[in-house]
Amino acid sequence: PALCLSWRCPHCAPIRKSRDFARIRDALDPFPVEDVVFAVLTLDRDGRYNGDGWADTDAAYKALSDLSRKWLKRLNRLLDKLVLDPVGSRWVATVEAHRSGWPHVNFILVSRGLASLVRAQAEAAGRDATDRERTLVRGELLNHTVGAGWGHQSTMEVARSKEALAGYMVKVAGDQHKDGDDQSRSRLTGEVVKLTQLPMN
Repeated sequence: PALCLSWRCPHCAPIRKSRDFARIRDALDPFPVEDVVFAVLTLDRDGRYNGDGWADTDAAYKALSDLSRKWLKRLNRLLDKLVLDPVGSRWVATVEAHRSGWPHVNFILVSRGLASLVRAQAEAAGRDATDRERTLVRGELLNHTVGAGWGHQSTMEVARSKEALAGYMVKVAGDQHKDGDDQSRSRLTGEVVKLTQLPMN
């Protein structure tokens, strides 16, 4: 039968998730995990820091692509200025929704230079900092994040597992029922999957 291959289709979602998981995993494969960064970009909904805020969730969803492009452009310029390797096209993103319906965007980015900045940022937070405080974007990275229209509660951290990140991005856990490595991947990614955050609206 003809299949739509949409992640929203109950019939096609498992196929799409498996395909996207494999593509992301294979794209990340050549890079060491210590060069991979996971970022969660949030919105300043009420405009406390970025002006007027957002009229509603529809306006926010429509702006995500533009905000993401601006952020990547600013990020690459910063890395270039610091003579570090830019992210370029080595990234993947997905949209998630909070329970309130407001979106945020998750990014996987590959850049040794960016990873070193993120590690330094975590170390600067100090030993007594919570995990959340260690991942909050600060300094020059925060300036570029907020300057592109994102909120102050955005986070960045160096990856611990490329496969877990790939699984998180496509919500693949529970959809794979194959032997061998696929089962272990499914168990691995199951720890971080939050299906309630799919942006179905």
